[in-house]
Amino acid sequence: MREPQRGSSNLFSRSSSWPWSENSYHKSTLQYAEGSLHGTRVQSTKMEFNYNAKYNIDEVTLYPGEHFAAQDRTLITTLLGSCVAVVLYDPARKTAGMNHFMLAETPEGKPFFATGSGRYGMSAMELLINDLLKQGSLKRSLRAKVFGGGHTTGVVGGFNGSIPETNVSFAMSFLKSEGIPIDAVSVGGNHGRRIFLFSDTARIMLKRIRDYRSAPSGNQCSR
Repeated sequence: MREPQRGSSNLFSRSSSWPWSENSYHKSTLQYAEGSLHGTRVQSTKMEFNYNAKYNIDEVTLYPGEHFAAQDRTLITTLLGSCVAVVLYDPARKTAGMNHFMLAETPEGKPFFATGSGRYGMSAMELLINDLLKQGSLKRSLRAKVFGGGHTTGVVGGFNGSIPETNVSFAMSFLKSEGIPIDAVSVGGNHGRRIFLFSDTARIMLKRIRDYRSAPSGNQCSR
């Protein structure tokens, strides 16, 4: 068994009263096993790879515009404000992934494939689906969970209305049009969210962030 990496922070240190809400597709107890990190991702200079000693698991932290899909047991985490994260998983093949997009649409007059950026909803969804398919998932077997879209800086207008609401609406509409069932939703409100995805079970742990502005600036959704 390998040792945790030096300098890796344990995000799960908490008292028994810390407010978690959990949503699980599989109710079985997580099994802790050794394994290397095998996943696919966009090129990024921010995505962080660490080892979480508490859960004996490789951990990937996503920033806005990034996505990650995994076959092996991996903890994927991100911090959301007005941005949205969509979790997609294939329960039969135990593959799962998450994206983190900032805006539902690309700049006016620019098709999503011309930007090559996961910051925009359509591109973020296509990138994640394609990576899951490469790892053996079947599109007809995919299921989804949707998070984010909080009003963390007040109501923002000027981009087809409220950015948070537009982001959420896009995610829900896209999944419906692709025939992907939605198993869990936690969106809206006036708070941020820290999302933790265990890729082998699609189990979600969610922490609500009341003072989103105090979160590390590198993790925040920014327009």
